[in-house]
Amino acid sequence: MPGEGSAEVFYDPDRYGDKELKIAAVNKIRQNVRDAIVAKPILAEAILRLSLADSLSYSSSSGSGGGNGCVLDWVSDHPCDSIYKEGAEALSRITLKLRKTTEISRGDVVALAGSEALESVGGVRCRVQIGRLPPPGKCVPFDFGQLLPDRGKEIDGRAVGAFVGAGLTAREAAIVAGVCGDVGLVVGTQQTRGGGEEEAYVNEMGETEFVPGTSFGGPKEIYGKLVGDRKVNNEYLKSLNLSVSAPKGSVWQDEQVRGWGIKYANGKAGIGKDAREGLEKVWGLGARFTGGKVEALLGTE
Repeated sequence: MPGEGSAEVFYDPDRYGDKELKIAAVNKIRQNVRDAIVAKPILAEAILRLSLADSLSYSSSSGSGGGNGCVLDWVSDHPCDSIYKEGAEALSRITLKLRKTTEISRGDVVALAGSEALESVGGVRCRVQIGRLPPPGKCVPFDFGQLLPDRGKEIDGRAVGAFVGAGLTAREAAIVAGVCGDVGLVVGTQQTRGGGEEEAYVNEMGETEFVPGTSFGGPKEIYGKLVGDRKVNNEYLKSLNLSVSAPKGSVWQDEQVRGWGIKYANGKAGIGKDAREGLEKVWGLGARFTGGKVEALLGTE
């Protein structure tokens, strides 16, 4: 797999107003997503995969696609595992609900929902920039199916092309496949777990003292109880035994992706620390920040 490139998704940092209003918008999205996942933990895996797939529809060569919520339309119009149908319907309902009081974009809901889904099962906390603008035209054709495997299956080998097309490397492909697979294992128990040791909370504004620990739970539980019985790490990668063989037809058959998978499976630190960096890179691909006369930049003035 080759190196990095760039693509474009337009952001207006002032879309939701001042800092307090931005934080309020983030909180509304996260709370609604956490409520849906607590009610049905299996949705955590579906929402995370949908969110990452949405961003991975980027094309670094044309600057089209990605991070705009188009994955929801694809799932509605194409056959796929029923869990993705449920996840997409949940995100669509949340978007419609929030639009009654906030001019929220589908892209922001889908991106933040993925981050919240990961955190809801004890995964790393990822910062996701909000302020995505709706795409100026129709959704660009993209085969999201390659990134949305049936439950218990691996990401399709064809997805290597999606990572390459987005300007990513084998490392990010291994992180996405490894983290999503492990979330699937965690939510398979469908249990609610307690807190455990909390890492320092960092919100979307980069603040570390935004949410203090309280008697109602630590920072990670502000939006509801965590689900699953352990933290997300490299148990899934260990179970694949990639040093012996790679699942046929999967993304792991790419030698570089497999190499990273073996490294994360065998490393003492697992995949945790690299996961944050890799996933934030996916969610932030090709961001182009703007403000003021957005119409001029989008060619709609």
